[in-house]
Amino acid sequence: MTCRLFPLLSLFAACCQLPALVVQPSLTIGSWNLQNFLVGNRFEDGRFLFAYPMPEIRKARIRELILLYHPDLLFLQEVGGPAFLVELQRDLAAAGLVYPYYHFSGFADSRSGLAFLSKMPPAEVVFHDLSLRRGIQELRIRLEDSCLRVFHVHLKSRFSDDPADPHSTRIRQQEIAALSSALKRFLANDSRSRILLLGDFNTPFDDALLSPLHQNWDPLLLADSSGNPDTYFHHSGTSEILDGCWVPTDSPLRPAGALVPLPDNCPSDHRFLVLRLPPTP
Repeated sequence: MTCRLFPLLSLFAACCQLPALVVQPSLTIGSWNLQNFLVGNRFEDGRFLFAYPMPEIRKARIRELILLYHPDLLFLQEVGGPAFLVELQRDLAAAGLVYPYYHFSGFADSRSGLAFLSKMPPAEVVFHDLSLRRGIQELRIRLEDSCLRVFHVHLKSRFSDDPADPHSTRIRQQEIAALSSALKRFLANDSRSRILLLGDFNTPFDDALLSPLHQNWDPLLLADSSGNPDTYFHHSGTSEILDGCWVPTDSPLRPAGALVPLPDNCPSDHRFLVLRLPPTP
């Protein structure tokens, strides 16, 4: 296991050594798999297109929803690289939503990676290079008397070209075990931080494969305005809970949240997750 640290505007120092920053009493946090915010082969409007960028109409709808909820921190999956993140950051700024801080984490040989946009300066960003195909992006932000630590993930999908493992069960099992073990190590000596684990887990939350996480983490129960908790909608018509936020079992932190928009008005096959982090007690 290796760990990569990325400097950002000389603000990266040990989180608890930083002076207190003035932040708003509550934070809005978003997480969204944008479904291929990149150049790639895609099926759009009944046509299969090769090496094609995301259509502008989908980009505009993504921005519209982000502008509607204007999260203080926004975590994004399936971003094609730093240039795509900067494009989104600049387009949002042109519409009045300014994110001065942003970061992309990913491997050079991967078609997409993990990204965030932030209204406030990070104390530290760490890319944990583990036995996960997309690694773990960790963001730390200094609160008034503690740290917020967010672990951002996008685990392996069930897509497989291996006939011996048709649903990537073995790979997903290995990733979930590695994630659970790594989080135990990261948090072993941290009793003060407020901790969140979020992203796209690509495994239904009631699947036995997630048992290692359930031992120490609780998923937050989220739903849309109609009470629908599903976050992923397949073109076949099936839906399930693949995306979300988890908190340590022994943590009193239980952010409120919701899924938006309704499935038939979403520019991605994943839902936009919006959390409200309460003020530090």
